[in-house]
Amino acid sequence: MATKSKSDHAMKIVILIVSAMVLLSACDKQEEIVELPLRSVKHQKISFSTDKLVKTFSGVTKAELEADLSFRVSGRVESIPVNVGDKLEKGQLVARLDNKDYAVLFEQAKAELAAAKASLRSAESEYNRTIGLYEKRNASKSQLDTARATAESAKAQVKANTQQVEAARLQLSYARLYSPQDCVVASKPVKENENVSSGQAVVSVNCGKKIEVIVDVPESYIDSVTENQQVNVALTAIDNSEFSGHVTEISSGSSDQASAFPVTVTLDGDHEGLRAGLAAEVEFTKSDGEEERYFILPVTAVAHDEQGDFAFVLTAGENDKQAVVKKRYVEVNEIVQQGVRVTSGLNNGDNVVTAGITVIRDGMTVKVE
Repeated sequence: MATKSKSDHAMKIVILIVSAMVLLSACDKQEEIVELPLRSVKHQKISFSTDKLVKTFSGVTKAELEADLSFRVSGRVESIPVNVGDKLEKGQLVARLDNKDYAVLFEQAKAELAAAKASLRSAESEYNRTIGLYEKRNASKSQLDTARATAESAKAQVKANTQQVEAARLQLSYARLYSPQDCVVASKPVKENENVSSGQAVVSVNCGKKIEVIVDVPESYIDSVTENQQVNVALTAIDNSEFSGHVTEISSGSSDQASAFPVTVTLDGDHEGLRAGLAAEVEFTKSDGEEERYFILPVTAVAHDEQGDFAFVLTAGENDKQAVVKKRYVEVNEIVQQGVRVTSGLNNGDNVVTAGITVIRDGMTVKVE
């Protein structure tokens, strides 16, 4: 019996030792729970930027006067003694038609006028003779009236034939096409010996020493554009050469582009060396001097969800190395060369997260660098 009692006692001791070890092991496991390290984020302290309300719109240069020269009569093109790129002087011959038919009509009209004038002289002579006979009572009143009517009719015929001669002369002159002013030949859509109708373009020209730029300004900015407003124009095709100009025309109706209005800008000074059709960038500055306040953020600092654009702002944490992330919805004005222009939703002096915004969330504690 004594032996069994000792054995039971030893077993209880073993069980107590095992239980103690299990408890100690559990305690050790609880103490070994390790907290994940805080995510590190980059941030930037922002401050207001201000500038004039400057907008840039694309356009194309054109000559002060672009015209399609055409004949006022139809016929066969006999000659076009100019080439594309030629400089024309005012009144220089540009093209001519075969004018033989018009020359014949002119000569015919002159012959008819000569015959009418001869008839008038005969009628007036007869009328004067009848007046003398009537005064001597050798002609009746009806004879006098007839002679007078014949003379008046002959006079009217001379007037009509004179107008026909002038019309034929004009028709003949219309077979010659001249430059309206100093111009440059832009194109020749018609070739020699082709038959053309009146009004059909024969030669296209660019005239004048002034150069204009046509730009489409969106409705959101058109109210800021005023006539004679000064602008800057950069021509990208000529090493971004810059010119000054002013607004000369503002369209009252939108163009084919949605909600855009054509605006004509004339470059200051004479620019005979510039060509039409060059790409241009026109910079408008709001004339009332108003300034716009905004923040420039890196593109990586702004994200978008179903509620709109947002950024993360850092607020004070437990110590200088920690911060709490706060989500702020912002209004993005536009993307510029320096980054994203934000006009509302942030405050001057805010610390904005600039990298890693896809792996953080509102209210998260982070490590600041």
